[in-house]
Amino acid sequence: MTKEVEHAQGPWDLAEGAAKKLDPKLFEPFIRKAADDIYGRLLDMVQDYLVDNAAFNLGSKLMSLTSENERQRAELYAVDKALHRQIWMAPREEIIARHLETERRYNELVYAVANAFEGEERYETALRYIRERETGETVAAAIARAGGR
Repeated sequence: MTKEVEHAQGPWDLAEGAAKKLDPKLFEPFIRKAADDIYGRLLDMVQDYLVDNAAFNLGSKLMSLTSENERQRAELYAVDKALHRQIWMAPREEIIARHLETERRYNELVYAVANAFEGEERYETALRYIRERETGETVAAAIARAGGR
């Protein structure tokens, strides 16, 4: 065939003939480079996906733990407040109640004295009455025994 005939066959026919003459081993470095590039890009994409996924999962877990922490803090605060009330308020309430009862009894004893002796307050007269009753000795007798003070 002459060159004129080759031109008549068209460019694809010529390329096909040339490909038959080329050695496929010549293309291996280009194919390997293309495959390495594709593999590198896939690795980068997968790595980016894994990083994004890990960040999302860690963020979700952190939010969950933060929420749980806040709930437990509120629960602990309520328990602490209840314990504080039991430890500090209950004894205070008991002390106040005992004080009020003691004050009531004191007033009952003092006001059982209708009239205080001259120069004495009611509680002094009440105390003198109790001592006289307990010892069986009157104040006048105790004064005389002590030497007439």
